[in-house]
Amino acid sequence: MAVDKVLQYDNRDAGADLTGKLRYAAKLDTSGDLVLAGAGEDVYGIIYEEATSGNGCTVAVAGIVKAIAGASINEGVPLAADANGKLITATTGDSVFGYARVAAASGDIFEVLVDRGQNAA
Repeated sequence: MAVDKVLQYDNRDAGADLTGKLRYAAKLDTSGDLVLAGAGEDVYGIIYEEATSGNGCTVAVAGIVKAIAGASINEGVPLAADANGKLITATTGDSVFGYARVAAASGDIFEVLVDRGQNAA
């Protein structure tokens, strides 16, 4: 069972309908609003409170967070967003959001240690 040890949350307006996207990866759009992150893009946080467009949406931005896997993931690998806002193993050039604390299968909710600001080699 995945656990949370979130050190910091942030709340920003949703720039799109994020209903049904709990535990997905979000990025900031050009207006500073939250939208789903796409393949390899910079992830701002993991959605912890869903919202419709224009309403406040809470994301976890630091700590150990629960996220949804977009593919099978091994423990300890660097993670990036896929095209649907789920986390997958980062590949060359992807923006790394964090590292898998446990292995996961596609669709699993799993633990991620947030460690942003680097690209996969």
